[in-house]
Amino acid sequence: MQNKNSKEHLYEDIGLLLLLLMLSITAVLMMLSQNIVVNIIYLIITMGILIVTYFMGIIPSLLANMVFIAFQTVVMLYEYFGLNHEIQWSLLFWLIMPLLISLTMYLSTRSQIALQKANSDLHAALVERAPLINKLICGRWLHMWKMPECLLKLVDALKFP
Repeated sequence: MQNKNSKEHLYEDIGLLLLLLMLSITAVLMMLSQNIVVNIIYLIITMGILIVTYFMGIIPSLLANMVFIAFQTVVMLYEYFGLNHEIQWSLLFWLIMPLLISLTMYLSTRSQIALQKANSDLHAALVERAPLINKLICGRWLHMWKMPECLLKLVDALKFP
């Protein structure tokens, strides 16, 4: 158990370091591309994709990334064919960086999400057993001559899945 737990912590730490690295690379590439408005719009969309990754999981995040890539392709094609502008190759990093950032964020938060699910399951089990525990503690069965029997019932009532 300890080995698995330390392995999960290692994956979380590696994921967090990779996430910071990806965000730093994105910041540098944003500065180099010199296109402030498009970079801000794409950054806001990327943050929305990260929220989808955290709350909904990796599959909806990947779908959102594919929609984002399709959106970027349509915008570039419109600028090239419709407006006769040159393709801005310096913005090409936005095709891959949101996907990489989403994957590294999922890697760094997957065990935290599993822990939150386990906590909610334990909370539901505790709420389910609350009336019996309250009955035991409030004294209906708790008499001095029945203390061992009461404690055994309390232990049985507290067994969680």
